[in-house]
Amino acid sequence: MEKRNLYQEVTDRVLNELKNGVIPWAKPWRGGVAVSHTTGGAYTFLNQMLISFSSTASVVGGEYLTFKQVKKEGGNVRKGEKSALIMFYCKDYSTKEKDEDGEEMTVIHEYDRPILKAYHVFEVSQCEGIERRHTAKALAEGGEVLEVSDRAEAAAMAYLDGAGIPLLQRIGDTAAYSCSEDKIVMPSREQFDSVARYYSTLFHEMTHSTGAEKRLKRDMSGRFGSKKYAREELVAEMGAAYLSAILGTADDDSLKASASYIENWSKALTEDNALVVYAASRAQRAAEYIMSYSESK
Repeated sequence: MEKRNLYQEVTDRVLNELKNGVIPWAKPWRGGVAVSHTTGGAYTFLNQMLISFSSTASVVGGEYLTFKQVKKEGGNVRKGEKSALIMFYCKDYSTKEKDEDGEEMTVIHEYDRPILKAYHVFEVSQCEGIERRHTAKALAEGGEVLEVSDRAEAAAMAYLDGAGIPLLQRIGDTAAYSCSEDKIVMPSREQFDSVARYYSTLFHEMTHSTGAEKRLKRDMSGRFGSKKYAREELVAEMGAAYLSAILGTADDDSLKASASYIENWSKALTEDNALVVYAASRAQRAAEYIMSYSESK
């Protein structure tokens, strides 16, 4: 039996979305997130994206569980329902063995390195005999009620001030994070045609800034056109999309992409099938790092 290449499976799904003109990393988190029926915890950035690809994602957010978990709770998956694919890194695995007295015991073994594993899950609405435990959770919960732009601005300033990153805004066509000077340069706000595009651009550069040596220590040495450069750029793209969703600034206009944008990412993903998994995990960590400056106040 041929071994599954999970990295390629993820890449193929993303490429299919791009082929249809959809930016997959900017799509899944508007209005709610998918959560585990067992724990109530939100799925990872990568799994939110994978679930959104499935035709089963008929509810905003949703509550998911595996076929085995459905059976364990005494329920059934309705005939003809299709599962959604999710993936996790596993650091260990268990086997059933017998001790010296012949008693069965569970033995936990460690992998030499984390292994990517696939699971197939169903939303509660696809099942019979399963009660919903958790309402679909918004990515941002509680706190003071603010206008969208106020909330985004407060989160951005909390991070930039807290991390000591100067933000220079001036008339021009440059939006960049300088690693050597640890600063962000942005065009003036008036040059952007929407609030969504302004914050998407700012969040992109903020995500880059988290990769600095004194922060999350990503490899920022890639030159334009290299695989390292493509990896960091996709981290920033996903980080910006994630923050835009968390802070409510994403709109339909900001999610549109040019044909050249889609073509460039399709090419990069075709050449590196680990790129999506790598970038999604780093983007989530970057977004959480940025938001931690707001949450600590």
